[in-house]
Amino acid sequence: MIILLTIGYERTSDEIVDYFLFHKKDFIRINCDNLKDSDFFSFNYKLNENATTMKIDNVEINLDAKKVIWNRRISKRTNIDRFIDKKFDFDNLRLFSHFVFKEWEAFLKIFVNSLSKNTFWFDYPFVKEDKIDVLLLAKNNGLTIPETIISNSHAEINSNYITKPLSQTVGFKHGNMFYSTYTTIVKKVKHKFLPSLFQKKIDKRYEVRTFYLDGECYSMAIFSQSDKQTAVDFRQYNYKKPNRTVPYKLPNDVEDSLRGLMKDMNLKTGSIDIIKGKDDKYYFLEVNPVGQFGMTSKPCNYNLEKKVFEKLIEYEQNF
Repeated sequence: MIILLTIGYERTSDEIVDYFLFHKKDFIRINCDNLKDSDFFSFNYKLNENATTMKIDNVEINLDAKKVIWNRRISKRTNIDRFIDKKFDFDNLRLFSHFVFKEWEAFLKIFVNSLSKNTFWFDYPFVKEDKIDVLLLAKNNGLTIPETIISNSHAEINSNYITKPLSQTVGFKHGNMFYSTYTTIVKKVKHKFLPSLFQKKIDKRYEVRTFYLDGECYSMAIFSQSDKQTAVDFRQYNYKKPNRTVPYKLPNDVEDSLRGLMKDMNLKTGSIDIIKGKDDKYYFLEVNPVGQFGMTSKPCNYNLEKKVFEKLIEYEQNF
């Protein structure tokens, strides 16, 4: 049994589903954002008996069967204010939103663990380390990382540094506009501030996005330096004049170090961000276990969606 654990309207998942349909291979797709719909999802876990029953769209899942599960994405950012009848003030809405998020996160772990019996995970959703842990693992595996400081004072911090979130990027909606947190050059620093992450600014030749798939590295060079808008963070996309991107081959020793890192993180797949500096060093930045890989697959003709499909079939046959 192959299960695709994803969300609705997720392009990469849709394209992999197309391969299953074309090759007439059986699969079950679970859109985790639909689990809040009791007409779609039925779940009963009796702790005393250690027994779980689960139905997806009125079809019971045989939890004792051998399963290969591709974890694409299990959560989706949603605003909860449309689900509540009364208007909350800002502080109470913030607290209530945090409470609901934590409750749902706790349930998702129970849900995932219920699926885990006789399961080969590709990959297990709750194994990723924090950003700082990953940087230390990368360093231990021989990868070069930027000079990194976590500080709450300006003593060492100046315009030779960039800053980014300590954890995950987040987006904010205001009216019809959407604002996201990006990597930013430090321009002005207060004397004291909350502990924040800073890294020495790398003089870049270009950026490299690598999709890692079960030991293989599929890389793409991104010439973000040619555009002021994308020079610091290529995710500040210029849709009118996109960055030039080309297939790329990392040095063998860098790929070997990435394999060691991914093994330590117990990951078979992930999107990896690297900077090639003008000093000819490769600087590791981060791993996103569920990162988008369509942006690498299509410009470089890697056909990664097909390769993921083939891996799932291979895992099922060998499990």
